[in-house]
Amino acid sequence: MTDLISPIFNGERIFSRQTQDPILIDLFERITACYKQKEQNAAAIMAYLLLLLDRSQKIGLLTESTSSPTMPIRKAIDYIQSNFDKRILLSDIAASVGMNRKYFCSYFKKHTLTTPITYLTMLRIRHVKTLLQEKQMSVLEVALSCGFDNVSFFIRQFKAATGQTPGQYRKATYR
Repeated sequence: MTDLISPIFNGERIFSRQTQDPILIDLFERITACYKQKEQNAAAIMAYLLLLLDRSQKIGLLTESTSSPTMPIRKAIDYIQSNFDKRILLSDIAASVGMNRKYFCSYFKKHTLTTPITYLTMLRIRHVKTLLQEKQMSVLEVALSCGFDNVSFFIRQFKAATGQTPGQYRKATYR
């Protein structure tokens, strides 16, 4: 239910045009009729509203908003996910969404409750954990392939996130 309603309230989805769709018009009339009843049948209103939203989305009436406050966050996350294996600076991520570094950092944290660099590091650690479960690459090769260019920094970050060194993690996954 919140998959349909929340994006509308937070501005991620908008009604892009008017419609003459008979199903939508019927659903809207049913919602109006339920609301006009003395008891205002909340369950029926909710059911019809969900059907209305689902139909609106299916026929393309309910679309992604390009002015959503979270759109820059999605773009930044897409940029990070596409480039996590390379050297990324905070200024690179900020530039990918057209913001200055300082403002972007506070904007990202406000909407995700973490910093962009912490997000990047955790994404890298997730990929490292997957690669460490395979024995084909050395720990150094895994670190480098996930964007860590300083091995001691990598080991400190990995241990802070998992409580184990990469070597300990690898051994524990093969027991």
